[in-house]
Amino acid sequence: MNATDKLRASRFKRYEKEEREALEHEGDWGKVKRLMRYLRPRRKPIAIAIVMSVVTALLVPVPMIIAQYTIDTYIMQGDLGGVFLMAGVLLSASLLLFGMEAAGHYLIAKIGQDSMKDLRMDVFDHIQSQSPRFFDRNPVGRLITRITSDVNVLNELFAQGVVGIFQQVFSLVVILGVLFYYNWYLTLWFLPVTILVFLAAWNFRNNVSISYRLTRVRLSRLNSFMQENLTGMRTVQANNREKSQFSHFDELNDSHREAHLQTVFQYALFFPIVELLTTFALALVLYIGGKQFINGTAAVGMAGAAVTVGQLALFIQALERFFQPVRDLSEKYNLIQAAVAAGERLFLLLDTKPLINDPEDPVEPTPLSVGIEFRDVWFAYNDEEWVLKGVSFKIEKGQTVAIVGPTGSGKTTLMSLLCRFYDVQKGAILIDGVDIRQFRQRDLRKKLAIVLQDVFLFYGTVAENIRLGSTEIDDERIELVSRETGSHEFIKKLPANYDSGVKERGATLSVGQKQLLSFARALAFDPEILVLDEATSNIDTESEEKLKSAVAALCAGRTALVIAHRLSTIQRADKIIVIHHGSLVEEGTHQELLTKDGLYRRLYELQYKEELAS
Repeated sequence: MNATDKLRASRFKRYEKEEREALEHEGDWGKVKRLMRYLRPRRKPIAIAIVMSVVTALLVPVPMIIAQYTIDTYIMQGDLGGVFLMAGVLLSASLLLFGMEAAGHYLIAKIGQDSMKDLRMDVFDHIQSQSPRFFDRNPVGRLITRITSDVNVLNELFAQGVVGIFQQVFSLVVILGVLFYYNWYLTLWFLPVTILVFLAAWNFRNNVSISYRLTRVRLSRLNSFMQENLTGMRTVQANNREKSQFSHFDELNDSHREAHLQTVFQYALFFPIVELLTTFALALVLYIGGKQFINGTAAVGMAGAAVTVGQLALFIQALERFFQPVRDLSEKYNLIQAAVAAGERLFLLLDTKPLINDPEDPVEPTPLSVGIEFRDVWFAYNDEEWVLKGVSFKIEKGQTVAIVGPTGSGKTTLMSLLCRFYDVQKGAILIDGVDIRQFRQRDLRKKLAIVLQDVFLFYGTVAENIRLGSTEIDDERIELVSRETGSHEFIKKLPANYDSGVKERGATLSVGQKQLLSFARALAFDPEILVLDEATSNIDTESEEKLKSAVAALCAGRTALVIAHRLSTIQRADKIIVIHHGSLVEEGTHQELLTKDGLYRRLYELQYKEELAS
């Protein structure tokens, strides 16, 4: 077996397990019951919708009854005036039925949309409350599917399912009651056919449910692959992997097509069967009813008269309306099954407790007066694989402290802990002597501004990316902070200056320009504490000089924690802390550390040689 065959075999085993689990798992109905909390605020509209459904179901046979009465009373007697009058009554009844159905559908759809809007907001709010550890374990594509696709499935359940099913079942009962009233003998003849239709519907439900779930699994797999491949297109093209990726996509696409064709086959088989049985029932009605009419058999109907031409017409119309709900109910079962699975996934997400929580009795923040202290901080991402081991140091108010060290030493982790993206396992981080876990997360982060190595820009304008939705930051301040951080120079060259569009992730801007925008964004919020995480590591020397000035403007009069890769950018820091293997190994100014024969000096000499060589 070559490498390609081994890869395909490995995929097949993984995919087979996913599909087996999907087919074996029916979903937890108990979680779906929780959806009722989104319907409770709309009890009055729901009650109105139910009443309208009942009225609609009662109105369904009215046009048939009017037609039957018109045929027997006026057409058979040759009364053209009566026919004209009843035609007007029939049109009026049909318009009333149309109005009730349209209003009912709109009301039900509105209830569903309003309920799902609340659910969608709850899911989004819950996702935003999660810490980075949650996002480490949950792919973005999966979360987007939950808040869009799964919520939409539940909306279909509300819009077409619950009240719609009630209306269709009630319509069946009403139509059956009308038929029994007019001719119970004729009605009994087509009931065995009705049983056959229900058996066909039950078989269809079972078969299409399996095909439907299989299609959903394979579609999800196809979408995930497409999202990943499009996101990593540069990597795919740079490594000439287009052919292999196309081959993999072809396999996924073909498997989805096969699963979908199974679903199509079930529909293609079921609906003709129902049509055939409906025609058979119609033939029975025509034969038995025609025989009654020809023979003039009396007293077979509960109305105490022989079958009439009008009654035959009523039965023909009623049969079509009677079997339509049966077909619809069969389809709606799959809707319910999909909603059960979607509801279970959504509530599983909503039941995920945030790992970082606000205290019950939070400390109200005050302006920074003393500084920041890391006191014997221990932290591990996994169990006791310690990333930080007893790190202790202080940052006095107004100081700029730089953190340096080899890759993987724990520098960025210090920043994440200060921002409470994660909580320490041992020790504490204090601001003015208060453990940061005693502040609300919102209050803590209002004191901070973070500039990351990888700048994230949102789709919008330059001004919107600096303001980030804050109504307190006006246009004058945006221009002021842009001038201070050196970004005004390139912004004014853009087509619409500050109103120029920024594409997704800032695709049209250079790395240095994006970094300057992130500095302007941080300065716009006027933070007390500034955190720079490798903010100048991905730029060229020319851009670095501009960013040095921007960093100086940012740090002026602020308490700053600077995580640096390029040691040339932090030589003027008030204090430099050297981290190695999660422990603090050196501390001092640039000159003090150079006089020591320690790790900082070796890092500096190594980096200095690399810069000279380049």
